[in-house]
Amino acid sequence: MTPFSCLDCELGALGHPCRTDGVFDAEKLARIFQDNVLRIPDSAGGAHWSYSCVDEAVSKAPDAAWDFVEAMLPLLETGEEAGNFAAGPLEDLIADQGAAVIERIEAKADASPRFRYVLSGVWPRGEDREGEIWQRVCWAREPGPWMDSSDDLPPS
Repeated sequence: MTPFSCLDCELGALGHPCRTDGVFDAEKLARIFQDNVLRIPDSAGGAHWSYSCVDEAVSKAPDAAWDFVEAMLPLLETGEEAGNFAAGPLEDLIADQGAAVIERIEAKADASPRFRYVLSGVWPRGEDREGEIWQRVCWAREPGPWMDSSDDLPPS
């Protein structure tokens, strides 16, 4: 587990629910995020505390956010979950912390068809499409499989 102090955590009254024995637990957060954000229709999951916790990690702690990505990948059960994860936390991580995680993205994509599939659901923001990070993301996901081609979610 990556050390991660919730810098502006509003969940202290809940006992910091994304921690186990006082330490950020990416696997615990991934399971809770899946149940309470990815599986909730119409983006209603954005009101759940786990959404805020993931957002905090993505914006302030790229190592913890990457641990969350790694923990989330094997949990994804459907193409819809994978798409929601790609268009949410993974896309945010690339946009906000791309330079800090691009080498991990490339290595994971090289080793994992499942990750390439999820990566195919990420899109650039604004001017990002011309940047080096986005070009490297495109190269990393190039072999496919592809969400937009109706390919199936590959096994873990």
